[in-house]
Amino acid sequence: MACVLRPTSCQPWGLSSGTVSPSLHNDPDSNLRTTIRGDGHVHLYPAFDRDLFFRTALMRTDGGQGPFLLMLTERSAESAFLELRDAARRSPEEDRLLLIDHTVEITAEPLSLRIRGLERGPAEPALFMVCGRQFKSREGLEVAGLALDPADPLYGIKDRELAAADLVQRLLDLGVAAGLPWGVGKWLGDRRREVERLIALPRIRDHRLFFLGDIAARCRPWPEPRAFHGRRILAGSDVLPLPGHEKRLASYGFELASPVFDPARPAAAFLAALEAADTLDVIGKRQSMVTMMVDQIRYRLRRGESR
Repeated sequence: MACVLRPTSCQPWGLSSGTVSPSLHNDPDSNLRTTIRGDGHVHLYPAFDRDLFFRTALMRTDGGQGPFLLMLTERSAESAFLELRDAARRSPEEDRLLLIDHTVEITAEPLSLRIRGLERGPAEPALFMVCGRQFKSREGLEVAGLALDPADPLYGIKDRELAAADLVQRLLDLGVAAGLPWGVGKWLGDRRREVERLIALPRIRDHRLFFLGDIAARCRPWPEPRAFHGRRILAGSDVLPLPGHEKRLASYGFELASPVFDPARPAAAFLAALEAADTLDVIGKRQSMVTMMVDQIRYRLRRGESR
């Protein structure tokens, strides 16, 4: 069966002009608040089974309230979002083979998509994918830009072209969520000191769209980094490009309150909610030490074989 891709037409949740579904709201007595849940560090690698990837995401949303967002952090050589969006803009009659069991719908934004399961009914969870980039700074730090329009020139810059502080500042100046994701072995030595220097800069530290990122591989009982203390932490799975790791998607993520959620503009709703949030809640759990170590060994062996 070919993939069915079509434009979306939906009313904003939480707006008095539309019908409000109680299952989408944190407070049944309010039509102005909803809860956004999501994975704040998503990779859709070329080798992944995309149907399994989205099936896993939809399963993670079951039983939850409100929309679920997959916040992409694509690396410079990755283009999954553009492939899916371009396919969604074509005629549904074209024989598209990107997906079999799911549909992709464009939204009113150029940087978000809605994902639906073909076998789901009208009450299926609301799953969205939001475009974003993972950059590597001149110092070797990872910098995440969430809800970044792929048409913006900053989206296409090369790794190690800019210093971390410059990358973060340029993202924030665009009105994009900018963060420093923790990584296994990546916040040590000079890079740890650079993180601490950067988060001490008032123009970055106090910006409402700046965050630090936590990932599932910061295994239990790994201590919380000193840089996390008193900061807003956006959690995500950050799955590795290993066979079967599609099933790890959204195993660790975030939850935040949103005054209103428009399904035609999920990226804008996320940015508004992040800007308004004093704290971010964590959902899911981090990996065990054994799982993290096995994954890292497999990943490094696999990467060595590909060179």
